[in-house]
Amino acid sequence: MGAARTMSARNTGFTILELMITLTVAGILLAMAAPAMGNFLKDNRLSTQANDLVSALTVARSEAIKRRTDIELAPKGGSWNNGWVVRDVAGVLGTLRTYDMAPGIQETGGALPASIVFRASGARAVLAPVVAKLCDDRGKGRRVEIRGLGTADVCWINYPGRPEECANDNNCN
Repeated sequence: MGAARTMSARNTGFTILELMITLTVAGILLAMAAPAMGNFLKDNRLSTQANDLVSALTVARSEAIKRRTDIELAPKGGSWNNGWVVRDVAGVLGTLRTYDMAPGIQETGGALPASIVFRASGARAVLAPVVAKLCDDRGKGRRVEIRGLGTADVCWINYPGRPEECANDNNCN
């Protein structure tokens, strides 16, 4: 009985060699996954920013209809790269909602007007399509095309092979 006890006491843990091999393999796997995780986070940030812009358009349009007054989506602090605000044109209601631009993302299209105004009917004051390009330091991004009534199409910029890739105007310039 004493020999059985000694034998089982020896087999109850990891050896230092087994622990070092396990930590080495875990370190290698983590080093391989870190760049992919970084790209995943950047892609997610781009999608969130594009969704925020589409959400702001929806809020501005619905508030214009609900309140029967002109509501605008305007750049925060004078630059679309700071984010945007939804507010009434007359200044009576003030700012209804504020959106911040995520760090590392910039609007690079340069085609956004000073503001996007929705009339009480829900239609935009200027019906010509407007394009916003939200891009990061990799040259990848999301293109948001805002149509006359305020609806939007969103596609991926510079993602070859993705089904949602932009068919035209597929760069961050």
